[in-house]
Amino acid sequence: MSKSDLEAALAEARELIARVREISADGRRMAGELADAVHGIAAVQCGAIDERAAEIERSLDLIKRKLDEAA
Repeated sequence: MSKSDLEAALAEARELIARVREISADGRRMAGELADAVHGIAAVQCGAIDERAAEIERSLDLIKRKLDEAA
């Protein structure tokens, strides 16, 4: 291999490294977006669970009042 061949190979290797870094940065960005989306979905679902738990508590309170009234 000549010196110019080696220099060309080094230049190509540097370009490939730069591309790998771009891909890695894209991957980190996408992972962050995915984490944000999952967090949002989980927050909505937890909110719905909390609302349902509150409904059940109100039903239990009503049952307790009815039992107390019947006693």
